[in-house]
Amino acid sequence: MSAEELFQKYQLERQKRLRPEGAGQYADFRDPTVGDKLGKDPWVNKEEVQARYSPLNDKSSTKFLIIGAGHAGLLHAVRLIEAGFKTEDIVIVDTAGCFGGTWYWNRYPGLMCDVEGYIYLPLLEETGYVPKHKYSYGAEIRRQSERVAQHYGLRTQFCTRVTHHQWNETTRRWTISLAQDLGRPNDPVHFTVEAQFFITAAGILNIPHYPKLPGFEDLVANKKVFHSARWDWQ
Repeated sequence: MSAEELFQKYQLERQKRLRPEGAGQYADFRDPTVGDKLGKDPWVNKEEVQARYSPLNDKSSTKFLIIGAGHAGLLHAVRLIEAGFKTEDIVIVDTAGCFGGTWYWNRYPGLMCDVEGYIYLPLLEETGYVPKHKYSYGAEIRRQSERVAQHYGLRTQFCTRVTHHQWNETTRRWTISLAQDLGRPNDPVHFTVEAQFFITAAGILNIPHYPKLPGFEDLVANKKVFHSARWDWQ
């Protein structure tokens, strides 16, 4: 068999496995049909989040508003502090109940990172932490995110989603609409704030997908089903 024939053989096998609808074969947790049930946060302690100081409320103003409390958001905040800005100038907003980004959400058995910990974990020298394993487990990565936030005294607004943002040419500020859900009777609470700088650092790995299969909605409605990104340890 020639190289060209071998290539065509594998191309044929590849085509058999490709769905014509592409990414349309999936839905994600933003679809309320199933996402409202599968996408619930199993890790959040809403009483603890309520007890924390929330830096933002209606008509608040901040210099920097960062979406995302994962590595990207943390690094943006830390570099701003290193550049001379105060922690009071910065607010991190995240839908999760704590720091970590995708490492907050994913806690399935055996979860590890396939990049060496001394390269992957952020701000090790700054926090004085040495990874325990060459390839860090998910829990260690998540705890390092929490350690970074504590070390720098970062201010956060958890369980909060950005629903809209628009630049105001007159005020030279971003007008940002938020919704915070802490499980209270009137939640989610909707409010609007202003920011001079608006930084999106939410990443691409925090919105899980599930297949669009016939009958899947009925299955979720009537049976115990969970996504690996919301692992049910019970």
